[in-house]
Amino acid sequence: MTSRWIEAALWSIGLAGAMRGAVTIHAMHGDTRATVATMPVLTAVAKIPSADSLTEAVTAIVDDNLFRADRAAVEDNPQPPSPVVGSEPPKPPKPALALRGILGGPPWDAVIDGIPGHEAAMVLRAGQLTNGLSVRSVSRDSVVIRGMDTTWRLILRHP
Repeated sequence: MTSRWIEAALWSIGLAGAMRGAVTIHAMHGDTRATVATMPVLTAVAKIPSADSLTEAVTAIVDDNLFRADRAAVEDNPQPPSPVVGSEPPKPPKPALALRGILGGPPWDAVIDGIPGHEAAMVLRAGQLTNGLSVRSVSRDSVVIRGMDTTWRLILRHP
């Protein structure tokens, strides 16, 4: 029985608050009902198109072509865009290196495909440097190459 009494009390307080708010708004704004005499009368005047209106519109659009050559972006912005401060030029893409084979015995030579600037595979030894890529080590089944902020560990795949 107590919960019903609390619920009824809360509803009564809410209703009283809503009524008080309505009275306050009415007192602040006065009578909000508009009379017919004070309301503005809007009338729309329809313009009847002339017989040549379509031709005139097409001519205006063609004459004001936004994409014509003399309205190029260079005209609007005579200065070339300045580079963003603090940005670095894009780095070249990293090559897709592939180990094709290992030759010899200690010391081994590696047949590597995908070296930048070379169309065919190259035979490289440990310690060699080519096009910014350094061969760190060559073992009987793997090669470690370092360069371009990357270290590649290429493993020979046996069929």
